[in-house]
Parts: sequence; structure tokens; C-alpha cells
Amino acid sequence: MGDRETQCGPVLTPEKVLALRGVDLDEYRFDVAVLCFRGRSVSQQVIDKLSAARIEQDILYGSHAFTSWLGSKRVVVVPDLMWGGPVTAILLEELAWLGVRVVVGFGAAGSLVTPSQIGEMFIAERALCTDGTSREYTNAPEVYPSLDLLEMVRTIAIEEGMILVSGAVHTTDALYQEWPDRVRLWREAGASFVNLETSPFYAVAAHRGVKAIYLGLVSDYVAGEHGWEHGFWSSPNATDPLIIDMIRLLVNRVDLSRHKATAAVS
Repeated sequence: MGDRETQCGPVLTPEKVLALRGVDLDEYRFDVAVLCFRGRSVSQQVIDKLSAARIEQDILYGSHAFTSWLGSKRVVVVPDLMWGGPVTAILLEELAWLGVRVVVGFGAAGSLVTPSQIGEMFIAERALCTDGTSREYTNAPEVYPSLDLLEMVRTIAIEEGMILVSGAVHTTDALYQEWPDRVRLWREAGASFVNLETSPFYAVAAHRGVKAIYLGLVSDYVAGEHGWEHGFWSSPNATDPLIIDMIRLLVNRVDLSRHKATAAVS
């Protein structure tokens, strides 16, 4: 970040916007957030699994939210999210201000490697900063999840007998501009998957000192020169309930004493 940003700070901040929105920071404080980058039916499954109740006030930008308690942890679930970096960044900024220390992203991605991955659970072990939003938060070529959360997901998968594939995610800003030559370049850069929000999800979380992990469904195969295999792009599948079980087990297992909030680093 430049000297001007370091000295003055941004003009618009979550603190100012949440105050303008009338959000009571004493009432709305959360420990863990689950962001559902999926459609309504899958999001509802998350809400049901976590026994979350609707927050009547729209406390977050453009999104309604649900909350529940898992033991001593207060969880906020943000369902039905539109894909994309700007929305992801706004929500993570606001959630960090509301006290969230751990955030789980639940989304989908297209495989860049093989159609055999369609329908599998994937975990984003790193993300390539090739989108516009991530570049506003970091100059690093890649961003990463919390190492302890990553290992926790892998441990749970082994314990529960869940199949889990992992790799790097390329984040694109344009869903309908995935041309064959671009797909080839993404693969050459080391990406195994593509979606619209993983890089800013990790970049903003790191910037705000929030531990983050992103996992989800391999929904389709973006093969470039071989065409598109849509797989579970819009169809029910057997893996989503397993991923939601994973999320519940992960949130239950998280030790918040190991995930203290830290100041943002420019």
C-alpha cells in the first residue's frame, strides 16, 4: 500500500458505514462466519444444519444474515451470495469489524485439470491473485488459507472418510470470458480450479487478521479447447451435504483462543 493510504486511511470504512446503517456493535458481535457462495437451496441446508435463525435487521451490505450458537461460539451465516471479488471484500471487511476471527467460505469451482474431479469436495490450498479486488489488498502473487484450518479440514476428511481434492484456484472477474487460451495460461500458472471469489476471500481476510479457509464443490470442468462439461452446475448432488457436515465439524472444532484478531497490515 502507498504512503498516503498508510497515513490517512481510506475515506470510507466499515465503522462509518455500519454506524450509518444503525448496527449496534454491542448486539451484533460474532466469532465465526460462514459465507455461502451458493444458491438458495444449498444455503438453506447450511442454515438448517447450523440451526441458525434470521437476523431481522440487514446488518451487512446487500445481504441478509442468520445466526446461531455452537457451544460458546457465536456464528453468523451469510447465504445466497452473488459471486465476485467486490462483494466478498465488502462483507469480509464488515464481518471483521463485527468481531469475526474465523471465516469459512463455501462455494464452487470449475476444474481446470480433469472432468473426473466433478462432484468432489475441494479445498483451496492457495489462490492466484489475478483479479482486480485482490490487487487492492496485496501485491503478492498468491494468497493462502490459515494453515491450522487447512490441516484441520484435512484431518476431519480422514477421520470421516471424506474424499478431498486440493489445489490452487485462479480467480477471474468475468464468468463469460473464460477463453481456451486463457484457460491454458491458468493451468500453466499452476491453477487446478477457477471461480470468482477465492483470491479476494483470502487476501481480505489476511489484510484484516481473520483466519480463513475456502472449500466447496467441484461443479464443472472448464477444459478450454475440449469444451465445457457442466456437471453439477445447477443440479442436486450428493457432495454438498458432506461439505456442510465438514463445515459444522470444523466450526465446532475451532479453538478461538488460537485465533485472536490482529490489526490490519498494509
